[in-house]
This record gives sequence, C-alpha cells and structure tokens, in this order.
Amino acid sequence: MKDILISSKRQKTELYIFAGCIIAAFIMNVISIIVYKTEWSELWTQALWMLIITCGFYALTIAFRILLWLIRHLSIYKK
Repeated sequence: MKDILISSKRQKTELYIFAGCIIAAFIMNVISIIVYKTEWSELWTQALWMLIITCGFYALTIAFRILLWLIRHLSIYKK
C-alpha cells in the first residue's frame, strides 16, 4: 500500500484555515450575544454549537477550494 505524505506546509495551511473558522464562529457567537442581549455565559455553554458551525465553515472552505481547483483544471485543458 502506498503511503500518503502531507507536507508540513500543507498541515500549517490547513491549521490556519481551521483556526480562522474557529475565530469566525466565535465572533459570530459574540455578535449574537450582543444583538439578542443574552447572558455572556452562553459564550462557553454554546461551545458545542460553535464547534459544529466551525466544522460547517471548514466544509464550505473545502467545497470552495475544490470548485476553484476544478475551474483551474478545466481551464488548462481548454487551451
């Protein structure tokens, strides 16, 4: 069986993207607390939902990157 190697540069890139998704979900949580005037304890009690939203954001970035790869791949073969 062939081993799949992932470079450290790619691992760092994926980690930065996931960290950005966590930050976006956290900011979204803070904004919703401010807008709906709820308790600040919800910042930590809703951590599971924040994790689910983070995974959703990450899935969207994966879908977007696949779409970009397909567009680039198809444009190469058009020439």
